[in-house]
Amino acid sequence: MSSEKALSIWLIALLGGVLLVRNYFGFSLSSSLWLDEAITAWIINADLQEVFRRTLNFQGHSPLYFTLMWLYRAGGFLHEWQLRLPSLLLSIATLVSLAAITRAYFSDRSSLVVVLFALSFTPWIRDAVNARPYALALAGVHLSTLLFLSLIKDFRLWKAALYLCTLVITCYAHYLSALVVTVHLFFFLLLPRSEKGISLRGVILAWTVSAVALIPGMIHFQEILERSALYSYPVPLSLKSTLINFFPLEFLVPFIFAMVVARIFFPYRLALKLDQKILAALLWFLFPPLVFLALSCIRGENLFFSRYFEWHFGGLALLATGIFLSIDSLRAKKCVVLVFVVMQLLAPRTWQLEQWREVAEVIRSAPEPVVVYTGLIELENATFRQNPKNRDYLLAPFQYYPVPNEMELTSSSFETLFSDRLEPLSSSVLVVTPKIVQFSDPARKGGVRGFVTQELKKRGFKEETLVDSQVVLQHYEKSDLHLPNNRTITP
Repeated sequence: MSSEKALSIWLIALLGGVLLVRNYFGFSLSSSLWLDEAITAWIINADLQEVFRRTLNFQGHSPLYFTLMWLYRAGGFLHEWQLRLPSLLLSIATLVSLAAITRAYFSDRSSLVVVLFALSFTPWIRDAVNARPYALALAGVHLSTLLFLSLIKDFRLWKAALYLCTLVITCYAHYLSALVVTVHLFFFLLLPRSEKGISLRGVILAWTVSAVALIPGMIHFQEILERSALYSYPVPLSLKSTLINFFPLEFLVPFIFAMVVARIFFPYRLALKLDQKILAALLWFLFPPLVFLALSCIRGENLFFSRYFEWHFGGLALLATGIFLSIDSLRAKKCVVLVFVVMQLLAPRTWQLEQWREVAEVIRSAPEPVVVYTGLIELENATFRQNPKNRDYLLAPFQYYPVPNEMELTSSSFETLFSDRLEPLSSSVLVVTPKIVQFSDPARKGGVRGFVTQELKKRGFKEETLVDSQVVLQHYEKSDLHLPNNRTITP
């Protein structure tokens, strides 16, 4: 290896380290848990049997991740950063697996540039700092893919066993990750016959064995499908949302710009051919989101949410690496890398934080009762909301950040707050709402927060915002204004 080529490898490693620190460690791991993370903390804060019950009743996931976190919690790891640490380590494992896939795929050390590309994907960055199952599923997808590529080239019984175990764990980490099997099939069918050390019959046999191990998960997944409306995205499917979830602009814009700049200053030619390997990478990127787009259209529910198929970015990173490696000028390659990283460092990374910890601190210092709408879709079901067995789940943030105040749950229509119980409740009340929740009703453009403020002002209350984050705490106090006689609203 020449010193010039070694320099490019060290350059990639150095810039990768900079992006890793900036993107994965730029978020404070000790910041307040957000709603779903608080649910994770609530689920694992029980005995193992209760962990299974809570997961099966209140989550669209298998108990695997929560069981592993329960074992982890037994070591006393309960602080915010400790709950997030496993996801961070798993995300780094994803990068290592993707780098190994690309290295084996292209047989070029410069293929390590794939790590730079992967470090730009916002959904992956989000998963790295969240105490949720997604980082485990993402790591499983890439490790199982790495093992599969190794297995079909050089069959060994131990490789087959390790692949099967990894594949089963991946599927149980997130049921929708089972779709990665189709990507493995694409690789098997498209790779040259000379690179295969196993027959299609052997591959199908391996998948059949894994399917047997997944029977309990299939039964649970069927139950989840029966309540799939709870997991559909509340915003209607549109061309804009489809493009945003399909194509990661935070990667594509810097990559295309870097390629153009390099072409201007260091003219190059692309020696890229649409061979089997490039086609397999392209299918990895395109097929998963297309499946969920088709399901959304067929079922009439918006299931086209990047979190359900975000592992398809691995195919995009692989494809981009193939394009990068086809550049016939080393100077142009260096220019692409430098421009891409500079644009990543200059791009704003804003974290939408739900400050439940701050909300709880303020509530503890106030005597008023609290009306809470956490944003959980189950709150819209009055029977579910009023069932005492569901209360701890619906108030999960206040299980991790406890408060002594009287708390009353409500739906997004706030029928509790706007009923005749308004005066008996209090002339002064605290209201907790998430900022991100939007209504499908065009008349409520301000979301839940604006809706509550508007309706209470009509009823003679003045408002003061105490915490303004992705979760909002507002204090409403009855003023001396005359209350209108008509208290009826249209939800």
